[in-house]
Amino acid sequence: MTPQPTAANLVALADRPDHGAHRLYGRRLLAARIGWASLAGLALVVLVVALPVFFQAMRVVRTPEAAVPGQLAPADIVLLQQWGVSLDAYAAYQTGLIAVFALVFLAAGALLFWRRSDDRIALLVSLWLVLLGVTGNPLLDPLIRDYPAWQTPVRFLQSAAIGCFPIFTYLFPDGRFVPRWTRILAITWVLWIMVGPLTAFTVGDFTGASALWFGVLIPLSMGVGLTAQVYRYRRISSQDERLQARWVLFGFGVVALGFLLYGALPLLVPALREPTLARVLFLNFSETVLLVIPWFVLLASVGIAILRYRLYDIDLVINRTLVYGALSAGVIGLYVLVVGGLGTLFQASGNLVLALLATGLAALSSSRCGRVCSGA
Repeated sequence: MTPQPTAANLVALADRPDHGAHRLYGRRLLAARIGWASLAGLALVVLVVALPVFFQAMRVVRTPEAAVPGQLAPADIVLLQQWGVSLDAYAAYQTGLIAVFALVFLAAGALLFWRRSDDRIALLVSLWLVLLGVTGNPLLDPLIRDYPAWQTPVRFLQSAAIGCFPIFTYLFPDGRFVPRWTRILAITWVLWIMVGPLTAFTVGDFTGASALWFGVLIPLSMGVGLTAQVYRYRRISSQDERLQARWVLFGFGVVALGFLLYGALPLLVPALREPTLARVLFLNFSETVLLVIPWFVLLASVGIAILRYRLYDIDLVINRTLVYGALSAGVIGLYVLVVGGLGTLFQASGNLVLALLATGLAALSSSRCGRVCSGA
């Protein structure tokens, strides 16, 4: 159960300003809306320009000198073609997946902006969602590599997306800076968003001068934000605010688990590194299942937390996620075992019979698991 606020917490709650104090009015609201619309418009333009460039990059064989996340090595291209998947089809799928990812986040950010643009925490989150939809994937790498003129606007969007997260941790869930000195850090982040694209620092670069910034200072500042959230949760937050924090934590936990599995599965399952059907499926659908869907879960959980819709369902959601997640992992493991293990054992990695057998077993297992969960 969610712990109740103590007497000391109730005193702190009584000293809070009215909720209206955290809303925007007049010129501030107008300036905030203009700034949001400008950044969202820039993100949309960059998205439209970058998608065809990314599609062409996915149709190029991966090389160590100019590798783009998602590009295939020559051996993987041959493997896909053996199973009837052309390089153009793969490139179209990857580009379409990123387009769906970006458009969903853009739409969610625009909807939240339309509903709550006068609420500064909702306005910040809506902007972060819009920026994340464009910068939170490999879409922009080929654009700035092939067209250097786009480097400054792209780096500005990337810097803004990075900077929104720690500011979010300083303000969430009620729009107040807790502790108060985090206001200074927020101002520092705003200055970095404005100046960062004009410096020699490259977003995500962990070499040279950028290593200190992106390897030490940024993680340290984000760690301060997470510590502030822990302090707020334990000492200040009301029951509903704690539920809001748990929804957001649940979403980030799902994303972190997806990234962990995406990186660890090829190391733990040999069949995913060998020319088998399991690797074909991993190359085509791993990003969808392990990266995109978890981000959609985060999107939904943040939306619930901001709009305060069905907050008290969080414990049920977590329990169901653990149960269905464990069962799904078992089904996927069975599939990989049949396709990869038996295929390797019988030297029949391309045998259609093994693929049909694995599909049938996986379908039977998932149906059985669904009946068990429904009856639980």
